[in-house]
Amino acid sequence: GSDELVVVCAPDYPLPAGRSIAAKALVDFEYSTTSGVLSLLAVAPTTVACGTVSSSIQGPCLMAFNAPNILVTGLGTISGGSTGIRVLSGVIAGGIVNQGSVIGSAYGVLVNQGATTITGGLSNAGLIQASSTLAGAGVLMNATSLAGGLNNASTGTISGYTGLMVASGSTLTGGLTNAGLITGTLAGVSLALSSLQNGLSNTAGTISASVTGLMVSQSSLSGGLTNTGLITGLSGAGINLTASGLT
Repeated sequence: GSDELVVVCAPDYPLPAGRSIAAKALVDFEYSTTSGVLSLLAVAPTTVACGTVSSSIQGPCLMAFNAPNILVTGLGTISGGSTGIRVLSGVIAGGIVNQGSVIGSAYGVLVNQGATTITGGLSNAGLIQASSTLAGAGVLMNATSLAGGLNNASTGTISGYTGLMVASGSTLTGGLTNAGLITGTLAGVSLALSSLQNGLSNTAGTISASVTGLMVSQSSLSGGLTNTGLITGLSGAGINLTASGLT
């Protein structure tokens, strides 16, 4: 067949069938056309890969296969954007460790469709927050896979309209361990059309929401549910399982 150039000008642009892309976090492009000829110019990105954050910086920070790890120290704060940390597409051999503050108006950490696999998990001992009270999530996994588990330590808080949302065919392996606070308006933890493997352990922690503490809808939770803390919903159930499996 003939050669074909596929140019993706935005991370969420739909690709042709059978194509995939691993997005880079360290370069951006400007483009122009002259007499039908496309020219690309590499420029400094408007958003950056942050690596280690030990001061206050503007979000979002980008995570990608060529920038696979983010560490926010106890002195670090990412804020001021709609997203604190955004994970781009690709297989990413790294993880996120937060000991400081990661704040976005819509998402604290966004792992969006196309971010195929993150192998190193997510550990939080600080604050991950989506500040909007109308939508969004502290951590959103959307049609993605996170290996290595998600651990929220006793000093950790994950909060948003939904605290943690695992949605649209996502898989979280390595389990969810909470010894701190995961809280939201709609739900503390929401699992929708997705899978949580290796169990959910709420060890002296709190999973809470104005409506439902733990919401599991058309999903599977394997490895068991252990609770020695508090799982509570103010106007709804503490735990709500709908058309789901718990093993």
